[in-house]
Amino acid sequence: MVKKIIYLIFLCFSCFSFGQKNVLIAKYNYTDISGSRIETLTADEKIAFYQVISKPDLNKEKSNPKIRIEGDNIFVEDFSNNIFSNFIFLSNSKDENFTYLKNLDNELIVHDSMPELNWKLLNEEKLIDKYNCKKAEVQFRGRKFTAWYAPKIAVPFGPFKFKGLPGLIINMESTYNGSTLYWNLTSLRYDNSIVVPSKSSFDGKEITLREVLTNETNERNDRSKRTVAKMGRGIRQTKVTLERLGAERIYEWETEDEEKK
Repeated sequence: MVKKIIYLIFLCFSCFSFGQKNVLIAKYNYTDISGSRIETLTADEKIAFYQVISKPDLNKEKSNPKIRIEGDNIFVEDFSNNIFSNFIFLSNSKDENFTYLKNLDNELIVHDSMPELNWKLLNEEKLIDKYNCKKAEVQFRGRKFTAWYAPKIAVPFGPFKFKGLPGLIINMESTYNGSTLYWNLTSLRYDNSIVVPSKSSFDGKEITLREVLTNETNERNDRSKRTVAKMGRGIRQTKVTLERLGAERIYEWETEDEEKK
């Protein structure tokens, strides 16, 4: 009888242990020409939540302990009090990529129909800190990226919008026109007491990334026209092409539009 009870206890414990989700929390140091910042990935084997940058409402910080600041790290457990937010939601499925954007004017749930990431897996290995890593390359929105991923960490995500490798991305780098940006894993832990946030945790107007960028371009052009109009007659407007310096230089629909001209 005692053996049977012990067996049942062991069986229940085993079922509980295997039923828990291994939620990974990885912190990356992101560096580009403008400086550096800490970014955080929360993910399991199927979905990911990526905190790009966040600035909490410091006036509410004391009354709301769910927002914590530790050095350069910002831990956001209650998203409602953020003045500026930029969170990315990724899924293993092909077309489920969203970004939550919040600023002083609006809150948006942005759908990003990303192009498929056609990773090239290379036969190179390297030990980074304590992680045995393999090398991979990908072309993404006007840049070539080199990634080092850890096959033994079975989470197919990494920094920013990158996913689909057979292991967690540890380091990632891209150089274009002499400008380099890179992500470097600084810490990694597991926490099975939390769930990975999804876009359903947020309220906002749903919109596509293309619409967001088109609206921004139109607003910028309108401001430029108003400035020229105030300067009086005889002033000509010079068209200025802005070069994007971040991870996404050019979007696929912009390439398609150029080819149609």
